[in-house]
Amino acid sequence: MNLKKKKEVNKTKVSKQERSHRLKWKKKEGVFQLTGTNIRNMRTELDSNFMIAPYQKENATGCGYNLTATEFIYSITKRRLLTIHKSKQGDTYVKIYPNDTVLILTREYIKLSGNMAGAFYSRVQMVSSGFGHISTTLDPGWRGMLLFSINNPTKRKLRLNISRSTDRGVVFKGIATMVLTPVRIEDEETKGVDPSLDNPAMRLDVLKKLVSEPKRFWADRQYQNLKKLIYDLEHFETIENSKMKRLTDIKAHLTNIEMEIASYKSIEDIQAYLVELKRIDYGAFEEVQCKVKNLDDTVCKTTDISKDVNEIKNKIESIYREYDYQLLCEKINQIHLLIQQQVPHVWGYHKMRRLLGFLLKHWKIWVVYGMAIIIVAYTYNSNIGSNDMNIFISVVAAIMPPFITYFLEIFGATNEDL
Repeated sequence: MNLKKKKEVNKTKVSKQERSHRLKWKKKEGVFQLTGTNIRNMRTELDSNFMIAPYQKENATGCGYNLTATEFIYSITKRRLLTIHKSKQGDTYVKIYPNDTVLILTREYIKLSGNMAGAFYSRVQMVSSGFGHISTTLDPGWRGMLLFSINNPTKRKLRLNISRSTDRGVVFKGIATMVLTPVRIEDEETKGVDPSLDNPAMRLDVLKKLVSEPKRFWADRQYQNLKKLIYDLEHFETIENSKMKRLTDIKAHLTNIEMEIASYKSIEDIQAYLVELKRIDYGAFEEVQCKVKNLDDTVCKTTDISKDVNEIKNKIESIYREYDYQLLCEKINQIHLLIQQQVPHVWGYHKMRRLLGFLLKHWKIWVVYGMAIIIVAYTYNSNIGSNDMNIFISVVAAIMPPFITYFLEIFGATNEDL
């Protein structure tokens, strides 16, 4: 009987470890599909089998997760990034041309273990608008952002909404639903599928082919911008900012607490470091703050550190996982900003502000240009019938290049996009 009880205790310990570190999904009928609740729980626990960054709870559906689009939307027919429009209602969108296919980079970074696979399905709202179906798979072991292809089989332009600005912030529109399925595990010794991925993250192999052949000379600027953006995405490195510094401070305090626990010092010393940890301005890192509070509650209830050391270490490990996740989210957010800065946008308030800023910055040049035009125009009007028209044309031709260069640089929208 004692041996039997011992085996039961060991099984209980194994099951707890699997739940906290490496969930194994088993069922008599076979493998089942993850629900939105499963996905939310895996985000809270930061389960090693699945990670999505950034995660938004409103995108978790009954049977999956809705993925959203960045502003990286490439037209196969036009062979360029499509221009981003913004309506008065705050909608951000692009126009997909008839019989065109576009490649869309998702906002979400997906990480799967060898124990998980996925598939993508179209959303009824998009298909009913005229777009074609999305149907592709996600291999076990995938890590990276995703590249979708969406086509417009109709004979009219279709509007693809990216996001909408509301009083509560920006709401991104779902373009496809991701469904996750645990890989069948035959026995406890199986570690899942050993993935051999031939598709790199963000499908950079596909993106590089887009710029493998130079475009027509009149579209060289757009081609060079796209080539630079793809290069920047491939070689992207996170930029140190205030958020990164805040996370670094949190990690430093955690390291001090770990050292105190390792040396089995008094609870008072650990609580002193916890006080400093709680004083940090967490800002948007609410999940980290919540896990720090859980650690603080555990330490406050502890009377003997040697007895509760494992529980405290588990709490610290949970904060470390949240720290790594928030670092990943910040990296993905910086990639989003990089894309926004380099994709073409139509004329709007921000372009007008940039134009005014440019004029003010180089006001001396514009004063000289203006005076030259006034002098030449006055000379021409004073000598009507002479050949001064040629002089006027020459001067205008000389001062036009700066204007043309600037407008081509910041107002890359073509007439067909308007």
